[in-house]
Amino acid sequence: MKQGKRLSMERIRQTGLRFREKRGSSAVFLISILLSFLFVIGVLAEAAAGFAARSAADGVLDLAGESVLAAYDAELYDAYGIFAYRMGGEEAERMLRVFAEASFQKETGIDLFRLSLQRLSVEQDAFPLLNLDNLRQQILAYMEGRSLPLAADRLSGIFALEKLFDYSAMASRGEAAAERVKRAQRRLERLEDAEEEDEEAWEAAEREYGSSLEDGLSLEERVKRGLEEMNASGTATEGFGGLLPGQEDGVPENAAASHGAAAGSEEEREYVLRNEKVIRELPTVLMGRAPGRLPLASVSSADARESLLLDLYLGSMCVDRLHPGNAAEHFFAGELEYLLFGYYSQEKNYRKTEDLLHAFRCGLNLLHIYSSPEKTELLAATAAVLLPGPAAPIMQLALAFLWAEAETETDMKALLDGKRVPLLKSDADWNLSLENALAGVTDAAREDEGRGCGYEDYLFLFLCLAEEEGKLYRFLDLVDLNLKARYDKSFSCAQCFCGFALEAELRRRGSILSVFGERTASYRAVFVY
Repeated sequence: MKQGKRLSMERIRQTGLRFREKRGSSAVFLISILLSFLFVIGVLAEAAAGFAARSAADGVLDLAGESVLAAYDAELYDAYGIFAYRMGGEEAERMLRVFAEASFQKETGIDLFRLSLQRLSVEQDAFPLLNLDNLRQQILAYMEGRSLPLAADRLSGIFALEKLFDYSAMASRGEAAAERVKRAQRRLERLEDAEEEDEEAWEAAEREYGSSLEDGLSLEERVKRGLEEMNASGTATEGFGGLLPGQEDGVPENAAASHGAAAGSEEEREYVLRNEKVIRELPTVLMGRAPGRLPLASVSSADARESLLLDLYLGSMCVDRLHPGNAAEHFFAGELEYLLFGYYSQEKNYRKTEDLLHAFRCGLNLLHIYSSPEKTELLAATAAVLLPGPAAPIMQLALAFLWAEAETETDMKALLDGKRVPLLKSDADWNLSLENALAGVTDAAREDEGRGCGYEDYLFLFLCLAEEEGKLYRFLDLVDLNLKARYDKSFSCAQCFCGFALEAELRRRGSILSVFGERTASYRAVFVY
């Protein structure tokens, strides 16, 4: 009996040991599976954190780059529609580093990404405003949606059509501003007569003029602001005040009291840029372009549209001798003339433009004479009377030149008086008879019927025929001079950039589970307007 009991107890102990062994193996197995799951989860979490860290880094650096572009020169854009910022590569790099490091830095809490900026560099050499490809793209982008009215305005005159648009943005800016000020003065006088204390008078005036109010301002505020703008704009020379000869830090040296006077008037005086410091910073000087008439352009059919858009832009942004605009905003009253010849003397640009226009019109008038059967017959008969014999054809040619020259003198007087002259004349448009031409009469011009080309239309036509590179660099000269005088004497187109290339290297410290340790990644992007 006792032996049987001992055997039973032994079996029970062995069975318990087997159960404990099985439970221990199960625990080890379950722990192994759990660790495997934790490892897989850690790997997946690390991969997800890596993707998220890359997205976060891209977002931070993209935002930093856009922030640099947001620091564009507002005056340059407002005046000419050109996006560009003014800062050197080191300054842009410093700004980018500040933006990036402020975003990567984690003061409190858990930093899941653990990113840090190791290296950052900025490359601007391919994006200066003086690179005409960059300037061209800026102009073409600005002209989107604006080209149709400008083209209709310019081409209608050249093709002897009635004006479809009175669209000359820069030339009419001063007149529009002056008209606004006059309206403001009239309103103020009206209100003063009605006594400002009388609320009913104010309300009546607001009802009368309310349709013209802007920006949600009351009539009183609008009037006061208009007068303040008038006082701020000052006289025609205040915008260039303090820029007289001898001021080396000034913009242009000049000897003119007013460079916006009408052509040929007694008030018109010589206006010359003499400041050597300013001249050395001009884009034409930096790029080695000499003054003088620009050569003819060679435009293929593929880029004819873009060339026309560029010329329409230049024609709308630049004033001319007869439409000087607001003299406080433009160093040269004849900016279109400067685009054609580029001399620092305004008067010399005027003379050269007159010579070119005179030669152009004389050739067209001579062409009309020989294309008109009546005029050629009259010339032949007159030559036969004055110089019969074999020399009659020579006399006929001399008479034709004399007649064309006299007609050209009449045309020049009309153009400089702001009248229009058709590009290709008909007999109805002709002013002088041969008898008047021989008698030296050049003031028998017909009444202006509003057809044909005005002075600015002929300048636009010359602009279209001129070499593109030269006129764009001279346009940048005008931007330099005007913005120096308007708001910042240190402004220079050579310091303006339309974009930059950014290259950065980032480091991600070991993750929470320290599975992969430190990792590095590179970032490259180009930011342009």
